[in-house]
Amino acid sequence: MNGEYRNDNGKWSPCQIIRRGRIHTRVAVDAEDTFLVKTADVRESVVAPVQGRDIDLPNQRIVPDVPLQRLYGRLRKPTGTKKQKFDFLANAICPPNLSGSDFIAELFRRSVTQMSAYRNEMEGFYADRVARQKAGYRFANQLIIELDARNTFQIGGADIKMLDYEIYPLRTTKSVRENGKSARSKVSGTMDALFAVSRNGVTCPGIGEIKAKSEQVGVTFALVQALMNASLLMSPSQFRRLKNQKRYVESFADLSCESPVVDIVLLMEKDAERIDEDVALATQLRDDLQTALNDCIRSITFAEVDEHYQVQMFK
Repeated sequence: MNGEYRNDNGKWSPCQIIRRGRIHTRVAVDAEDTFLVKTADVRESVVAPVQGRDIDLPNQRIVPDVPLQRLYGRLRKPTGTKKQKFDFLANAICPPNLSGSDFIAELFRRSVTQMSAYRNEMEGFYADRVARQKAGYRFANQLIIELDARNTFQIGGADIKMLDYEIYPLRTTKSVRENGKSARSKVSGTMDALFAVSRNGVTCPGIGEIKAKSEQVGVTFALVQALMNASLLMSPSQFRRLKNQKRYVESFADLSCESPVVDIVLLMEKDAERIDEDVALATQLRDDLQTALNDCIRSITFAEVDEHYQVQMFK
């Protein structure tokens, strides 16, 4: 990405923005020389590319590895009972001397900042998809069919429309990760559902996660997963990418791209065996994050789905 940085003399000089961070950003002034400067002293520009660097390569072919992806990768690893998995998760997202809400909110903002360097606006979010056949996917597959057949469903004061399912926010063909390895594998997983959520006449993308009662993870895991996927779509470029997809154009025709805002919707199968501590932690995180991240997350909704695939507020 072309940009400028404020040099030691306080003047703006051309550079290539290599990787943004919340506090520091790595920039280059030629093909070899890279260094860190304060993020506040870096801005995008339309100056000519730095000699020896391809402007398209950093943006469109290097896939970011953001903090919430790395956390999610850790949370997927433990085996054992649902309680054992939750205990591992609780320790991972509630570090000593820092609340879980503060920790997750900071990782979310860092992830969003890093995503600002990624641009891939004309490529779709998936190629050909094969239907998921495992037993654990039966509930999710049928729910998607049921919701797709409806115009909208209402919950929490919002009208929600199912737009798509199993999309991969970082799908980039012929790409590499930040460590130089192939980005062919989907290490971040896919997003279960993409909704159009309308509140008070304003429609925003809805990040949907679906959890069947057969799964060995609970509400908190689903919330972290949804927040990770939200962070991967939270940039002006990714919002323009949403608007460029023919399947979404009608719902997102008036979508504002310069200040991205999303909704999060968790859909959980009713009568699942839940851990009280898990529900309590997820509820606390939801309430705190709706305040801490209210500039970019409009709402976080927990919902249950009964045997007739009717959606109601989670109790």
